[in-house]
Amino acid sequence: MRIAYPLAGLICLLFLSACGSVQKGNKKPKQLTEESYLKWYESADYPYRDTVEVNQIVYVCTFEPRQVEIVRQYTSQLITRDEMITYLKEEDDLLQFQIRIFLPQAGTDVIHYKLKEGESVNSRTSYFAFGIKSDLKIDYEASGTTDCLSVHFERGIANLPTSKVLAYFPFRQEKIKSITFDAAVFGQSKISFDLNELSINTLPRLKL
Repeated sequence: MRIAYPLAGLICLLFLSACGSVQKGNKKPKQLTEESYLKWYESADYPYRDTVEVNQIVYVCTFEPRQVEIVRQYTSQLITRDEMITYLKEEDDLLQFQIRIFLPQAGTDVIHYKLKEGESVNSRTSYFAFGIKSDLKIDYEASGTTDCLSVHFERGIANLPTSKVLAYFPFRQEKIKSITFDAAVFGQSKISFDLNELSINTLPRLKL
């Protein structure tokens, strides 16, 4: 009988430990207010933004949760709170990433920067509006490399050394390892952005 008590205690301890592990594994993401959510996204500590510099050109890739745009529209009074809540409850169908390109000199932009022989402003414009899609890939942990679905090029003011591309990928419930960009347009090799194994399920949620 003296042996039974320690053994029973050990079994109970293991059971409680297993329950604790399950609860910890299923822990829900923390909840933030609208203001706190935007501060988290815009802060230097935001974990899903990566910067790569190659030959003085700076590339910044940022994962943009759909909640960011919804909250921005609400705080700008473009939608009501009820509308915001309705949009937030809708399921994700795409993943959006922003890629900003900072050129090394003022007085130019990605449309005019280092045009190759035989390359025109029109063909460069077409590339950033459409062709760049084939040079953007996402690497999922389970299903591997997948093509970009669509892009939206925001050229901005001409002759400013910063341009932005919004890239859209399939929404999947698995970790995202990286985004890659084949920067042959600037005579460079493939660039990889590390996203700290982004998992949609662990993102903060908004308090509704």
